Amino acid sequence: MEALLSAPARGGSVGLPAMTIVAMLLLMLPYLIKRYSGRSVTELLRFSALLDGMVRLAETLRGALHIGPKRGDAASAALSRMREADALRAAENRAAESDRSRAKHRAESARNDYLKALSELLTFARRNRLFAVVPGNLAHQGRTAELDALVVTRARVVGVLTYSFGGTIECRSGEQEDWQITDEAGTRPLDNPTRRANAQDKLVRGALLDGKLGDIPYQTVLLFTGSDAVLTGERPQGCCTREELFRLLGSGEDLNGTLLDPKETGRRVAALRAGNAPKNQATKDLGEGL
Repeated sequence: MEALLSAPARGGSVGLPAMTIVAMLLLMLPYLIKRYSGRSVTELLRFSALLDGMVRLAETLRGALHIGPKRGDAASAALSRMREADALRAAENRAAESDRSRAKHRAESARNDYLKALSELLTFARRNRLFAVVPGNLAHQGRTAELDALVVTRARVVGVLTYSFGGTIECRSGEQEDWQITDEAGTRPLDNPTRRANAQDKLVRGALLDGKLGDIPYQTVLLFTGSDAVLTGERPQGCCTREELFRLLGSGEDLNGTLLDPKETGRRVAALRAGNAPKNQATKDLGEGL
């Protein structure tokens, strides 16, 4: 071989071209491997694959049996913990964002249900020749009622106090015990609405008495505006859903022989509103009275 590489080319002193030498070496490589290792190229390749498989198996067994760490395992474990922590934070962020999105959706749905209820109330009043005052902020002795609406029918004046909740509302009798709401957000307590309704009732009755309308039958109702609201438990009088409110307003019940002119009486009631009382921002565009 050495003689071949060093032999001068015929007709000159320049050796064989480099590419020719490399090609000859490659052709002779299997022969050389077989001669000096006793194995063919194919056998060596198979042995290499087997050796690689044995190394992988050893690594797997070492991890399963918790055999002592290799060099670099501490850094690898630290990196793995960092990745797990990042994945956990990402999952927590996604959950928090999902909770915020659901809360926003619930708030928007509650507002939409509320506005729809008041819009339906005004439409019902107009179609049935009733008179609606929105909002029902009558003034009495320096205080202002915070009703969402006052509706004058042929039998009575109805004050509407809304709660923008849906789901299942478990009512309680009296003013002491809190109510309970169960919806997609879970179960939670609700401050007893009866306390607020009774306070508003006294203010409106006082305002009607101031306006010489004290002899007109009056009733405060608690309206739950959620489209899926279901009322259970010990429901106080006047606690209702949207459909139940419309049945009440459409009732022709004659209370104590009363027969009102909704339009005339409604104008007198509207005149009792507090001139400087702020309007409910959500309803001020729905109309003053019909």
